[in-house]
Amino acid sequence: TGVDWAGLDLRLSQFKGSNFTRANLQGAMLEQASFLEANLTRAKLDRAKAKNALFIQAVLAMASLRGAELEQAHFVGADLTTADFAKAKLHQATFTKATCHAASFAGADLTYADFSHADVCAANLMGATLFRACLHAVKDEGTTWGDRSAALLPDEARLQAEGWYAKNQ
Repeated sequence: TGVDWAGLDLRLSQFKGSNFTRANLQGAMLEQASFLEANLTRAKLDRAKAKNALFIQAVLAMASLRGAELEQAHFVGADLTTADFAKAKLHQATFTKATCHAASFAGADLTYADFSHADVCAANLMGATLFRACLHAVKDEGTTWGDRSAALLPDEARLQAEGWYAKNQ
């Protein structure tokens, strides 16, 4: 915990289940790194380069990822409670079933991002680019939205199919 690996080249590294609480990874090169089920609570990843990184089922509560390059990163099922993604590049990132409660995506590029079934309650998305971002079945009570006119809103046919599947599982 609390390691200082700012600016290091950690591309393709595997950190499954690791504890990075309060770690400093600012400006680190993390392309295709895996943080599957890792704990990054209060970690600093500002300006990190983490294209295609895996944060599946990871905990990034209160983490700072301001200005990070996270294109095509996967945050499926991750806990991003109060995480700060301000001005981050999240083009095609996946947030399916993620908990983004009170997270900040202010000014972030979320073009083609997928938030299907994510909890974005009380999150800040002011100034975020949401072009073709998938907002299917999101929980968004108290969320501050900017312009979401180009986003993909819930798909009724998909909701019905998901309901049928859940009943016949």
